[in-house]
Amino acid sequence: MEEMETTGYRLSVEGKTGEEATIRLAGRLSLDDLEPLMADLKAIPGRLKPRRLSVDLAGVDYLDSAGALALIVDQVRHVGGHRQGCGA
Repeated sequence: MEEMETTGYRLSVEGKTGEEATIRLAGRLSLDDLEPLMADLKAIPGRLKPRRLSVDLAGVDYLDSAGALALIVDQVRHVGGHRQGCGA
């Protein structure tokens, strides 16, 4: 499992290349973290090339509209790239 941490959130990725992967987010997802969160989310599919990607938000304490936007943009990118799945 790979983990990344910034001031507001923690992100970990579980999965193997070409298989299902799960992104687990915890902490705060807010405007302050929008840029690093978008960069972290954008990098994951390129490294793992998952056939299915899901997002676990169970550990998120706070989600503002900017944090939600990052997740929506990421979902649109995966659907546009013909990847399936992205559930909470």
